[in-house]
Amino acid sequence: NGYQRTIPKAARKAIKKIAGMYAAFYLAQFARSKISPFTGHAFTRVEGQINNPTKLSNDSYGVVVPKYMVLLDKMRPHYVSLKRVRSITLWAKKKLGHIPGALLVHPHPWIRQAHIRAGKQVRNIAEFEINNAIRGRGR
Repeated sequence: NGYQRTIPKAARKAIKKIAGMYAAFYLAQFARSKISPFTGHAFTRVEGQINNPTKLSNDSYGVVVPKYMVLLDKMRPHYVSLKRVRSITLWAKKKLGHIPGALLVHPHPWIRQAHIRAGKQVRNIAEFEINNAIRGRGR
Protein backbone atom coordinates (compact mmCIF):
# COMPACT_ATOMS: atom_id res chain seq x y z
CA ASN A 1 0.00 0.00 0.00
CA GLY A 2 2.97 2.34 -0.43
CA TYR A 3 4.29 2.01 3.12
CA GLN A 4 7.46 0.31 1.87
CA ARG A 5 8.30 3.55 0.10
CA THR A 6 7.06 6.20 2.52
CA ILE A 7 8.26 4.84 5.88
CA PRO A 8 11.96 4.64 4.84
CA LYS A 9 11.60 8.10 3.30
CA ALA A 10 10.14 9.40 6.58
CA ALA A 11 13.00 7.79 8.51
CA ARG A 12 15.56 9.58 6.31
CA LYS A 13 13.69 12.84 6.82
CA ALA A 14 13.68 12.27 10.59
CA ILE A 15 17.44 11.62 10.59
CA LYS A 16 18.05 14.88 8.74
CA LYS A 17 15.78 16.79 11.14
CA ILE A 18 17.55 15.27 14.15
CA ALA A 19 20.95 16.34 12.81
CA GLY A 20 19.61 19.87 12.27
CA MET A 21 18.23 19.88 15.79
CA TYR A 22 21.65 18.90 17.17
CA ALA A 23 23.20 21.84 15.28
CA ALA A 24 20.64 24.19 16.84
CA PHE A 25 21.38 22.84 20.32
CA TYR A 26 25.14 23.20 19.72
CA LEU A 27 24.66 26.82 18.73
CA ALA A 28 22.51 27.52 21.79
CA GLN A 29 25.05 25.80 24.02
CA PHE A 30 27.83 28.11 22.82
CA ALA A 31 26.03 31.01 24.47
CA ARG A 32 25.22 29.02 27.61
CA SER A 33 28.89 28.09 27.98
CA LYS A 34 29.91 31.72 27.46
CA ILE A 35 31.77 30.98 24.23
CA SER A 36 31.80 34.21 22.27
CA PRO A 37 32.74 34.42 18.59
CA PHE A 38 36.05 36.04 17.71
CA THR A 39 36.22 35.26 14.02
CA GLY A 40 32.70 33.80 13.82
CA HIS A 41 33.85 30.78 11.78
CA ALA A 42 32.51 28.10 14.14
CA PHE A 43 29.22 29.91 14.69
CA THR A 44 28.43 30.38 11.00
CA ARG A 45 29.52 26.81 10.20
CA VAL A 46 27.19 25.31 12.81
CA GLU A 47 24.38 27.77 12.07
CA GLY A 48 24.38 26.76 8.39
CA GLN A 49 23.86 23.13 9.37
CA ILE A 50 20.60 23.77 11.22
CA ASN A 51 18.66 23.73 7.94
CA ASN A 52 21.20 21.80 5.88
CA PRO A 53 23.11 19.17 7.90
CA THR A 54 26.17 17.52 6.39
CA LYS A 55 25.44 14.28 4.57
CA LEU A 56 27.82 11.64 5.92
CA SER A 57 26.68 8.67 3.86
CA ASN A 58 23.65 7.51 1.90
CA ASP A 59 21.24 7.46 4.85
CA SER A 60 23.05 9.42 7.55
CA TYR A 61 23.51 13.07 8.39
CA GLY A 62 25.64 14.78 10.98
CA VAL A 63 26.90 18.09 12.27
CA VAL A 64 30.47 19.03 11.38
CA VAL A 65 32.09 21.20 14.01
CA PRO A 66 35.56 22.75 13.59
CA LYS A 67 38.27 20.78 15.36
CA TYR A 68 39.26 23.67 17.61
CA MET A 69 35.75 23.76 19.09
CA VAL A 70 36.04 20.10 20.09
CA LEU A 71 39.49 20.78 21.55
CA LEU A 72 38.05 23.76 23.45
CA ASP A 73 35.70 21.32 25.14
CA LYS A 74 38.27 18.66 26.05
CA MET A 75 41.53 20.50 26.77
CA ARG A 76 43.24 20.81 30.13
CA PRO A 77 44.06 24.25 31.56
CA HIS A 78 47.44 25.26 30.15
CA TYR A 79 49.57 28.27 29.24
CA VAL A 80 49.78 29.46 25.65
CA SER A 81 52.67 31.64 24.55
CA LEU A 82 51.51 34.56 22.47
CA LYS A 83 53.35 34.59 19.18
CA ARG A 84 52.66 37.01 16.36
CA VAL A 85 50.94 34.60 13.96
CA ARG A 86 48.37 33.11 16.37
CA SER A 87 44.78 34.26 16.46
CA ILE A 88 44.83 34.11 20.27
CA THR A 89 47.45 36.87 20.17
CA LEU A 90 45.06 39.08 18.19
CA TRP A 91 42.30 38.21 20.66
CA ALA A 92 44.51 39.11 23.65
CA LYS A 93 45.51 42.41 22.05
CA LYS A 94 41.87 43.27 21.36
CA LYS A 95 40.46 42.16 24.73
CA LEU A 96 43.32 43.00 27.08
CA GLY A 97 44.82 46.00 25.30
CA HIS A 98 48.35 44.64 25.70
CA ILE A 99 50.12 41.40 24.97
CA PRO A 100 51.49 39.48 27.96
CA GLY A 101 54.10 36.76 27.47
CA ALA A 102 51.64 33.92 27.96
CA LEU A 103 47.98 33.31 28.79
CA LEU A 104 46.39 30.64 30.94
CA VAL A 105 43.53 29.10 28.94
CA HIS A 106 40.72 26.99 30.40
CA PRO A 107 38.30 24.54 28.76
CA HIS A 108 34.74 25.52 27.96
CA PRO A 109 32.77 22.26 28.12
CA TRP A 110 29.75 22.49 25.85
CA ILE A 111 29.36 19.22 23.92
CA ARG A 112 27.98 17.02 26.70
CA GLN A 113 25.29 19.49 27.81
CA ALA A 114 24.15 19.97 24.20
CA HIS A 115 23.97 16.19 23.68
CA ILE A 116 21.89 15.73 26.83
CA ARG A 117 19.40 18.44 25.84
CA ALA A 118 19.13 17.29 22.23
CA GLY A 119 18.93 13.61 23.12
CA LYS A 120 15.66 14.20 24.93
CA GLN A 121 14.03 15.33 21.66
CA VAL A 122 15.24 12.56 19.32
CA ARG A 123 12.41 10.13 19.99
CA ASN A 124 9.73 12.82 19.55
CA ILE A 125 11.06 13.83 16.12
CA ALA A 126 11.36 10.22 14.92
CA GLU A 127 7.86 9.32 16.13
CA PHE A 128 6.39 12.46 14.54
CA GLU A 129 7.85 11.70 11.10
CA ILE A 130 6.94 8.01 11.14
CA ASN A 131 3.40 8.75 12.36
CA ASN A 132 2.97 11.29 9.56
CA ALA A 133 4.00 8.65 7.04
CA ILE A 134 1.55 6.13 8.51
CA ARG A 135 -1.29 8.68 8.66
CA GLY A 136 -0.57 9.57 5.03
CA ARG A 137 -1.51 5.97 4.18
CA GLY A 138 1.44 5.43 1.90
CA ARG A 139 0.99 8.55 -0.21
